[in-house]
Amino acid sequence: MLYYNISEIFGEMHEVSSGVDRRNERASVCLGEISEVSLFKPKVASDQVRRLKDLVREVWALPEGVIISVMEVECMEASCPGLETNIMLMSDRSDPRLFKVDKPLAKVTSKDLTGLKEVL
Repeated sequence: MLYYNISEIFGEMHEVSSGVDRRNERASVCLGEISEVSLFKPKVASDQVRRLKDLVREVWALPEGVIISVMEVECMEASCPGLETNIMLMSDRSDPRLFKVDKPLAKVTSKDLTGLKEVL
């Protein structure tokens, strides 16, 4: 079994023999056997992503120049039900804006988007 330092994900790689890299102990992570490792969850179906992007553009009346990014992630807060959906709006006219819905991407509705507050 091979173990890799988390810095591999960001470029620099260090092979670790026992799961602990003494040079950078806190950054070492056991990722399991490389052939079985999946750093990311299976992708959400592209039709669900497209549906939500279209819904966001419609409900918030966003112009075509605004880029909409949606991602389903595991929530790390104790009060969160498990999966949450992050919606990021990007434009060359303003800073990126982030919104979160406390439910899986496939279950987000127009009602969830109405009155949604930006994450600061």
